[in-house]
Amino acid sequence: NPSLDGFSVNQFRGIAINDVVARYQRARGRDVFRPFGWDSFGVSIEDEARSAGIHPEEVVRRGIEKMREQLLGFGALVHWDHELNSSDPESYRWSQWLFLKLHQRGLVLHDDGWKIKITDYAEALHSGLKQLKWPPRTKTLQRNWIGRREGSRLTLKASSELYDGWEEVDVFSWRIDALAEATFVVLSPEHALLENIVDSLQEEDVRDYQERARALSDRERLTSRGTADGVPTGAYVLNPVTLNRMPIWVSSYVLPEIHFGAILGIPGVHHAHKEFAERFGLPTTVGRSPSTRRRRRTGRGRSSEGGEGRRSIQAVLEARDLVESHIDWKLHDWTFERQRFWGEPIPIIECPECGQLPVPEDQLPVRLPDVERLPESVDGASPLAGCEDWLKTSCPGCGADALRCTDTMPDWI
Repeated sequence: NPSLDGFSVNQFRGIAINDVVARYQRARGRDVFRPFGWDSFGVSIEDEARSAGIHPEEVVRRGIEKMREQLLGFGALVHWDHELNSSDPESYRWSQWLFLKLHQRGLVLHDDGWKIKITDYAEALHSGLKQLKWPPRTKTLQRNWIGRREGSRLTLKASSELYDGWEEVDVFSWRIDALAEATFVVLSPEHALLENIVDSLQEEDVRDYQERARALSDRERLTSRGTADGVPTGAYVLNPVTLNRMPIWVSSYVLPEIHFGAILGIPGVHHAHKEFAERFGLPTTVGRSPSTRRRRRTGRGRSSEGGEGRRSIQAVLEARDLVESHIDWKLHDWTFERQRFWGEPIPIIECPECGQLPVPEDQLPVRLPDVERLPESVDGASPLAGCEDWLKTSCPGCGADALRCTDTMPDWI
């Protein structure tokens, strides 16, 4: 990123290594092309602008001037006629154009925010690793990031003391043989089931928790897994093998698009489930029920991974239409929005009549508003929401008054 302080020693180290490789290849008679790009959007530019009391655009201009002088003094091999600044409207026009193309292909969705549907390519990404001539360690990291896992989709019955009836909730499990050892279920704060069966005594706590979870990014939620918090809902699901009631909790470490937004807690199998159970005083072992005693006498359904116990449980659940084979992925859709000023505006117009429509291509780029001072966020909304002259526009569909989308794109588009 351009900075008023110039390059750091570590940045220069990376440039020097690349420069040596480029000169070596040129000495061998190769054609070497070395453009240079300035990644000049993002929160670091905003923070530096606030500290210096100037506009982010001025930080970028001064930073590039200083760092270009440093590169020239260093003698770096750079083709300066191919220099790119990502905050130049003629540059980010193509970021917005790419967004529109993805939108046309149905690869952009908007639920609790803008996302790119990279999960549509999960299988292709996973199988494609076999053809790549990459180091084994790198391929293993990618394989674990994609996270393909074969298992089962279970449909469980859920209710609560004061709820008249039963709801269905889907969970993913790769240890169907250990279903008898399951003791609880954890839902994501966004799960639709929470609208219906939360016990009235727990409703206020659950709603407060959902509100707090909305302020967290996916990264923050995933990295909290080892110290995950949560609240009880007062509801429960029936274990289809033991017929025991399993309490339903809600926790932010469960994301809505992974495992159907629900985790089946099996403390005897998963260490993370055991930690969660111990933290909140949930059962870590299964108490004996009539169904459990019956299984122990007959031996039916005994846990034996990949063995007869698994096949027996699978057959019983399939006969009751409660289970089907399912491939689950750790990969989830790319959250493609930021609530900040200094970034590429997402080219969407929101019309009260037509809904969300893409900005026509001939109106690109959607430029940032020309402001003297960096606007601040209010109540968590994007700072662009306060730029009224920029915000107001007309609908490309019906011509009525409409508003621009105030979210901006991530840094690395």
